[in-house]
Amino acid sequence: MKKLLVAMVGLSLLAGCSDGQEKAADGTLTENSSKAELPKQNQVLKDFPEYPILDDIIDLQVYVADIETDNKGSRIIFFEDSDGNKTYKSVFVKDENYLKVIQLNDEGILYNEIL
Repeated sequence: MKKLLVAMVGLSLLAGCSDGQEKAADGTLTENSSKAELPKQNQVLKDFPEYPILDDIIDLQVYVADIETDNKGSRIIFFEDSDGNKTYKSVFVKDENYLKVIQLNDEGILYNEIL
């Protein structure tokens, strides 16, 4: 009985000290997360009125927001890939509730409407 109790306590300590990573079949470490989370820089976007549109157009799990300007009249956000290349730009005019989303490399204007 004591051996079983010691084994259970030992297993619970090991599980509690886990860093949330698992080894993949190729031997590399992978994060053990069941739910994809936004990068910390993108968390603030959830409070913006243009967030639902940006979330539909841009993969916010991949691109990191860089808020270039956020003043009384407008907000300009660049979205960068993992290499720091600016890929998307959004311009939100606050008084008019107007949003323009531009893909900087190929597609051009992706969204150009009043919310």
